[in-house]
Amino acid sequence: MTIENSTNIVFNRLAVARVPVPKQKPEERVKNFDETYLSLKLDMAIVEAYRCIDCPSAPCMDACPVHNDIPAALKRLEDGDVLGAAAKFRETSTLPEMCGRLCPQESLCEGACVVGFAIRPDGSSQPPVAIGRLESFITDNQRRMTGGFPVQMRLPSTGCRVAIVGSGPAGLTVAEELQIRGHDCTVFDLWPEPGGVLRYGIPAFKMSKQILEEKLQSLRNMGIKFVQNTRVGRNISLEELHDRDGFDVIFVGTGAGVGNSLGVPGEKLTHVYQATDFLVRGNLSPEELPEDKRERPYVGQHVVVVGGGDTSMDCVRTAIRLGATQV
Repeated sequence: MTIENSTNIVFNRLAVARVPVPKQKPEERVKNFDETYLSLKLDMAIVEAYRCIDCPSAPCMDACPVHNDIPAALKRLEDGDVLGAAAKFRETSTLPEMCGRLCPQESLCEGACVVGFAIRPDGSSQPPVAIGRLESFITDNQRRMTGGFPVQMRLPSTGCRVAIVGSGPAGLTVAEELQIRGHDCTVFDLWPEPGGVLRYGIPAFKMSKQILEEKLQSLRNMGIKFVQNTRVGRNISLEELHDRDGFDVIFVGTGAGVGNSLGVPGEKLTHVYQATDFLVRGNLSPEELPEDKRERPYVGQHVVVVGGGDTSMDCVRTAIRLGATQV
């Protein structure tokens, strides 16, 4: 291929507008906790994947914390090979369905995407390739096509037992990676159900809990065990896990479960909530919660959210869905 032909191909790809990602209408989504974004159709996803210009330096890969081979995955999607694209994402990520929905792509892979700041002949600009939406589309469709999460072949048992404290993304990833390598993993968590922030911090309108349930079942099918309602350090000590229960290795991945306080007068007043407490009470069914958190947060008509970050916006959206008229 000549340089001229290669340049023309790049300009042809840059000329394609970003494919709009379908989502629920605002007047509909405020009445439910279903995912806001709807799935792309295959033809839409292929067109969006075609927008990738396959940069030689692949800055999107460098910006990705797990260094997914994004250009290779999108090329396979462009060719209609959904299963191949999913396999490429799963080479470096154990949670691509979730990362595609939850990662701050605008400051990571999409923030580094050349398509978003490339100079076009007519001087126009376009957003970057919708990498996150494509990642979730690819892996969602893989599960539909194959009947669930892929379960990797486990290596012969090493006889090593691993206790994992915390069942959030870190704990689940460590458990899966070590179980595949032949170690026997047990995950301990203080909440009634496993998942950590994926269940208790991420509202369902950003990620359906069904995805988490399917992932957990795939981990159970691998032989990973989950022990709930157990606070390590109170119900059982690290020493007991090691000396009494015979765990050879202990991984602690408890996350940042305690929010920052403002330290201002009135912070302890009734109906003043920490963000995590508000989201937990507002987004989950009572049976998934500890007994002291099963009451819905009081919302009323007018709600004030202090903060402007991602978690604050989750609180805003949750308050509206719980009936607030002004937030």
